[in-house]
Amino acid sequence: MYKTSAAQIQKSKKTSPVPQAVVMSGILAALEPSKKRFQFNIKKGENILGKIAEDILSINQIRKLQGQHVTIKGMLYLKASGKPRFLEAEMITAWQEGDEIFETWDASSSTSQFHVEGQSALVSPNLGTEIWGKWPGEESIEQLLDMLKSSEMAG
Repeated sequence: MYKTSAAQIQKSKKTSPVPQAVVMSGILAALEPSKKRFQFNIKKGENILGKIAEDILSINQIRKLQGQHVTIKGMLYLKASGKPRFLEAEMITAWQEGDEIFETWDASSSTSQFHVEGQSALVSPNLGTEIWGKWPGEESIEQLLDMLKSSEMAG
């Protein structure tokens, strides 16, 4: 018999990465229609257990894709190590040219990490005081367009 304390559950919640929205391509290896589950093989050789979001997809819609190369859009749940644990599919389509970009997935480049890094780089802690009273300014539309053009040329 397993004994799990509330403290162990809370620790697990704190160390587990936040689920993230993903688009991944791989092989829809096996279907368990009665449980609405599937096994998904990605290029790295990893197998991910998945479940079909029942309110969005029907098992009959994807039954014909079993054993084929597909692209899946859904929520990916990760282990504390950052490896894929579970994929909840919201959309499964046959692989198309151009989907090869979704064949590789790396936990180190997760969208949540990009979001956090982007926010820290873009948002100043004193943003409110920096912009308060500065917009709209006295600039004319022409001056604003010139400023925009010059910033585009510099970047």
